Amino acid sequence: MAMTQSELKNAFREAASYEFREIPRNDSEIAYECSSAFEEKLNKLIKKNKMFTWRLINTFEKRIACSAAVFVTLCLTACSVPAIRESIVNFIIEKTDISNDYEFEGNITDTITREYEMTYIPEGFTLTDTFRSDPGITKTYENEAGDMIRFSQIITDGGWLTVDSEHSEFKILEVSGNETHIYTWDSISFAMWTEDSYLFEISYHGTISEEDLIKLIESVE
Repeated sequence: MAMTQSELKNAFREAASYEFREIPRNDSEIAYECSSAFEEKLNKLIKKNKMFTWRLINTFEKRIACSAAVFVTLCLTACSVPAIRESIVNFIIEKTDISNDYEFEGNITDTITREYEMTYIPEGFTLTDTFRSDPGITKTYENEAGDMIRFSQIITDGGWLTVDSEHSEFKILEVSGNETHIYTWDSISFAMWTEDSYLFEISYHGTISEEDLIKLIESVE
């Protein structure tokens, strides 16, 4: 005797239930063990997710996004290129083919007790925004031509910073006795250094000479 459509559906359901009978119904019933390498990567991603700033600037659209936000959190996917770790002054830099990843160690701080300022502001620039939060302070200056300067003073405790090195020119200079890392994209110059347990950043959106950028750095006190 031929099976009805309802009987056929019930037969399929019973067969499927029998086939998957040993699959746990709840996540808590699933037994698993992660490798030490996986655990290390997972902890690193968790740490990055909690950082105060994590920047990756390599396209025009991303640069615009960074211009619009003081603290930008982006997800940097795992790279197959082995990283090179080396010590530099008050932070550790981990280099890959696409980025320089910074961690801070040593005499780090988790709060800002002394506020620094740029004592030299180029002619035509005015303060347009001041952003304060637990991680730090960022001040934005703009001129009528659309150029913009951002000056940030940031705590170093638990910090992580990622900067695109694939599409930028990178150099290290000594400015006012501090090792200063300078990145240059098409229309953005970015300088960072550590002093008095803080991380300092100056970014110039527009065209600026290295001499004038150094003048801005030297004016911080």
